[in-house]
Parts: sequence; structure tokens; C-alpha cells
Amino acid sequence: NEAQILCSWNGSKQDEQRLNNTSRYEFHVAQHEPYHYSSNMNDLASKSAGDILMMANDDLELDPGCIDKALALFTINQNIGIVGARLRDEKGLLTHAGILFDSKFSSYHSLDQLITSSDTNLSPEGPVVAVTGALQWMRRGDFLKHPFNTSYNVCGEDVELCIDFQQYLNKQVWLCNQATAIHEPETTRSQQADQGQNSEDILRLRIRAQ
Repeated sequence: NEAQILCSWNGSKQDEQRLNNTSRYEFHVAQHEPYHYSSNMNDLASKSAGDILMMANDDLELDPGCIDKALALFTINQNIGIVGARLRDEKGLLTHAGILFDSKFSSYHSLDQLITSSDTNLSPEGPVVAVTGALQWMRRGDFLKHPFNTSYNVCGEDVELCIDFQQYLNKQVWLCNQATAIHEPETTRSQQADQGQNSEDILRLRIRAQ
């Protein structure tokens, strides 16, 4: 009774009819809008009723206990603003354990597909620079103060959000090692011709990070 699942549907009416909610939670297609991640998520957040928002891509497979472990951090540490998960691909290789910046202020995923996800000694839990928007948690009130920057065309708004929380709200961004899931990067995005790398987004994020 304390959870709601809101979906921004960008697919066809035929595919929408095939949606099958087998959970015990209420599932609601809250809007039908063309795909634009930051705008879609901002609209869903304004329609939500919960204290904590969970932003989740449609190509995730959550492990048991994933959500509970992430939510627990908000009760342990009031300085935490955003929580991210440790993600792996279907082969078990780490795909996300926090985001870093290089000397040119370009963002990259630390140890991406270089180690197994189970090797948590190399991806310790705690504060990080940023976490991916593929799976994020935050307080709704904080997000409404600083929602996603809708100027991004394809990607980068999730990283800028993490910067905003640290700069404007003085909140930390944490990687939760116990919140785990399978996520094959670009699974959905690769199916759309206009969702590849975007030079404007890369430059915009570099300037913001600097």
C-alpha cells in the first residue's frame, strides 16, 4: 500500500496491451508521451505521491532485496541525496559502480566491464561523484527542487542531477553495493535511430562538470 509504479509509455498501443503486471503492486501507465528521458521523468515525479522516488529503466532485472537495500541508506544517513545501484551485464561483468570524470571533464563508468560484479572490494560502498540514471533513488522533495535539466537530447541529465544535488542541496551521492541488478547498457536506446552519442550533450555536460 506504500508503493506505486508509474510508467511513461512511449511504445505502440498494441504493445501496451501486452503489458502484464504480475506483482502485488499497483501499476499505472501515467502518461503517453514521445520518448525524452528528462521530460518524461520530470512529469512522472510531479504526478507521484511517494516520499522517495525510484527512477528505473525498462531494461533492468532487479535482484532480490535491491530496493530495500537502497532505501535503507536514506534512514541511516540524512546527508545522502541520491543513491545508485551496482549494475552488471548478463555475463556478470560490472557495468556500473559510479561515474567519474577525466582530465577533460568527460564522464565515464569506473571499471566498466573490466571486473566481475561480485568483486566488491574494487567498488566500495560510499560517496561517489555521480551514478547512472538507469537506476536511482532520491527524495521527491529534493528532486522537485532540482529536477532533470531538459536541455539534454539523449544523455547527461542524470550526471548533471548528481552535480546539482551536491552543489545546490549539499547532499551526497552514494553507490549502494548491496543494491544490484542486471542492466545491458543501451538495450532500449539502441533501437531508436536518434538515441546515439550526442556531441551537444557531451559538450553541455563537460561545461557543467567544469
